[in-house]
Parts: sequence; C-alpha cells; structure tokens
Amino acid sequence: MTVSDRTASSYSESQRMELRSHVNLAGDVVARLWPMRTFISRNPLQGFEHLPFEEGVQEGERLFGGRGYLPEDFYRAAYREGRIDLRCLQEVLQPLVSDKHVQFGDRRLSHLEVLTAVMVHAIRLERAPRESMRPEDPSDHSSTESDRIACWLQAIMPREVWSRGDDPEQPPVDERLDQETLAAWCDRTIGGEVTEQINRHMIKWLTVFCDEGEAAWSMPCRDQTFFRAWKAAARYDQSLRFLGLDGAGKKIQSLSDRPEDALLESLQMMGIPPPAWQRYLSLHLAALPGWAGYIKWRSEQTANPWQEAYRIDLIKYLAVRVVLRAGIGIDHLPQRVGMPRRCRCRSELCPAISLCRMVPTGACGRPPDGSGGFGRPSAPAAMEPA
Repeated sequence: MTVSDRTASSYSESQRMELRSHVNLAGDVVARLWPMRTFISRNPLQGFEHLPFEEGVQEGERLFGGRGYLPEDFYRAAYREGRIDLRCLQEVLQPLVSDKHVQFGDRRLSHLEVLTAVMVHAIRLERAPRESMRPEDPSDHSSTESDRIACWLQAIMPREVWSRGDDPEQPPVDERLDQETLAAWCDRTIGGEVTEQINRHMIKWLTVFCDEGEAAWSMPCRDQTFFRAWKAAARYDQSLRFLGLDGAGKKIQSLSDRPEDALLESLQMMGIPPPAWQRYLSLHLAALPGWAGYIKWRSEQTANPWQEAYRIDLIKYLAVRVVLRAGIGIDHLPQRVGMPRRCRCRSELCPAISLCRMVPTGACGRPPDGSGGFGRPSAPAAMEPA
C-alpha cells in the first residue's frame, strides 16, 4: 500500500477508539505536573503506585532513564560505618539462600555466608569471553566499514535477535519496543541525535501553542487545536530540512486533519503492531515527561479558559511527535559513521543488522527509494513550502 493509498483511505471509528484506549493507558506513566503555582511536590512515579515498589522503580528506570537506587559502594560504606546491620542484610538475602555449602580451606561456608561476602566485599565473577562472539578487530582494513560495524553489533546483540528473520507482512511484537525506540537505540549505540532533535521541535511548538498571553506574536490557527495548528505552520518550517525532511511541507499538508488518523498511519508506516502500541507510545510520552504531564493535566480541565480556546491532549501531542519520528526514519544515521546511505526502512521493528549492512530492501519490505514517509527526493524541493 502506498502513502497516497493510505492517505486516501479512512480509518474506522472502532480503530480510532482502540487507539484512544491505548493512548489513555500509555498516559498512565506520566504524572500530572501542573499547575506549578499551587503544588509543592509531585511523585514522578505516580503512574506506578499500583505496582510493588521494586517493579515501580524498574518501570521508572526503563521509561525515564533515572537511577532508582544509590550506587552499591554507598551501601557498602554505610555497612562499614555500622549504618546497615549484618542481621538486616542477611534477613534480606535469606529468600535467595539454598542448602548448598562450599569448602574453603578448612572452613565450610554456607550459601548465606557466600552471598553476604559477595555483597559486602563486591566480589565479582569474571566470565570467559566467547570466541564466537568476539568482535572483529577494528584495525583490520580488509573489511568494509559496514562489515566491521555489523560484526560489532553481532557481538553485543542477543543471538536470537541477530538471526531472526522478520516477516514483513506480520511483524512480531519485538521486546526491544518495551525498552526503547529504535531511534533511541541508534542514538545510544551509533551516536545519533534523532530523539534530541525531535524533542527540540516538540518543545518549540508546544511553547508557542501553550502560551498564555505572554508572547507578543501568538501562534496562528491555535483555535483549530494543537495538531491542526502545527500542521498549518510546520509546513513552512525550514528547520525540518536539518532532520532530513526535504519536501516535508507537502507531506505535512497531505496528512489527515484528524490526529487519530495521522497517528494510525504513522504507526502502520513504522510497522508497530497494535499489541505494542501502549508500550511504544509510553516511551514517547516519557521522552518529555514534564510537557506530557502538563498536557495530561490541561486536557482534564473542563473549566480552563485556555484549554477551552486552544485544545490539546495526548492524542494530538503524540500525533505530531510520531509523525516526525516516522518522517525522519533512521536512514540518515549511517552517514554519521561514514557509511553509504542506502537503506531507507522506517520500521521500528527493522533489525539493526539491516541498518548496518545497508541492505537494498529494508526489513519491513519497503524499497530503498524512500516510498513511504517523508523521504528525501532525488532533486531539491521547492522552498515554498518547506
């Protein structure tokens, strides 16, 4: 199905309702952080209060990138100072203890004693490296740059992820979507700035739309809701060219006026299956938790004059953000590591091997000519609109 076919087709109301339910559930991860003038503190893990403490902290670390606990050395120093009692430590370790023993010289150590020593003295067990997973020597100039990076990725990725062949028609629910988006993975691994660039653009548009009378020049078309106001103005935004979105103006103009339809189209374009929508969208909300929390609070205010006049909610916010993510794709990242730009796959489920080997056809089955998404045209686009 081409982009024009998807644009021409309409989504059913049941599909929109399903999307809204996923967005509402995804929104549980962000706390309502407004109004700033009346609250003293807010629990950033408010959305995880129904979970056990350990699970709530793990979810917070996964989504917000925070550190739920102090470094281990801090606890060991507290133990040496007597602030942590040995009896309390062993009480915590007791559920992990088995009836096994080990002979150490002339002393027989229990499993509890071994675990205590490991915790108190930071004993580490070194694993022998597997020869089959050892990355290729970077100094070997006989291989290409893409082969060396592909070999390095093979060394750090799980074997089942590396060897799996994804079905283009039925993409699996990849567990990687629970941890981070592919753009975030590329930022962390290859050194891209896709997530940061999307955040900057979102902050720019949210700031001008959510202005409460302070700006000397207000954003036009604000009364048409955030998504439509962004759609009317962003098509003239020349800075989108720096994201690799040449010709974005025409594509933005062709988007549906309904944010639900634009969001559904982008999710379909990136190959995100419905069972993964909630977890995937929660990652986008957690990327800017302060703004997402404010939008969540504002959308629930029935008597707020600014919300009544200029409407915004999580659906409209995610529509803009995911449209940008789908348009950027990951096709421009290889240039940062000196690799030829060939693969234009925009799927979040595209294995990293396809990215780094620059296969002619992406794992999602889309051709390398960039059909789908914003793409980069072969000839320079007109300056008006962007």
